[in-house]
Amino acid sequence: MNSKVASDLDASAECFNRLVAPKIEAHFHGRITRTEGSECVGTDSMLDRLAGIDGWHIIDSRGCVRGIASRIQPCDRSWDTFTVRETRSTGSETELAKRLRAIKETDAGWLFPALTAQAYVTMDRSALLSLGVVSTRDLYRFIEKGDRVVKKTNGEDGNTFLVVRFDDLRIFTSRLWTWPENGAA
Repeated sequence: MNSKVASDLDASAECFNRLVAPKIEAHFHGRITRTEGSECVGTDSMLDRLAGIDGWHIIDSRGCVRGIASRIQPCDRSWDTFTVRETRSTGSETELAKRLRAIKETDAGWLFPALTAQAYVTMDRSALLSLGVVSTRDLYRFIEKGDRVVKKTNGEDGNTFLVVRFDDLRIFTSRLWTWPENGAA
């Protein structure tokens, strides 16, 4: 892993732990642990790379554990969207292909994150602007429908992303939670 990628992962992990995890813990209860970042090796690294599991949502009292995928984007404003990488200019497989395969082959027992979180933070990463958490299965089913999904190309690297607005997804599923709730911080 090159040093820029490692630095970006570490910044994302730190931001997730400091700004995002407390909001998820407050709403969903339990605790959140992170499996992404340069300090994560072995099984944690493999789960991140292959299954897209960036962290765990754990409720000890119930004996329950589920995976969480996360994307944290520093921005000058909140976009209130989920973004899913559709293609890479390198031709490498994307999270879209991996998640759709795991979801479709449910009987095979492939792991994928139960929840997907998308957070927007200030450019200096000091504050959370907005957060959406949704059932991964619901997000990808919505994407497969294709309605109200926008395709964007990143001008820097040529990768393409599918963009899903929180408000459009809210019409499709009741398993979406956003912060600030009802647009009020």
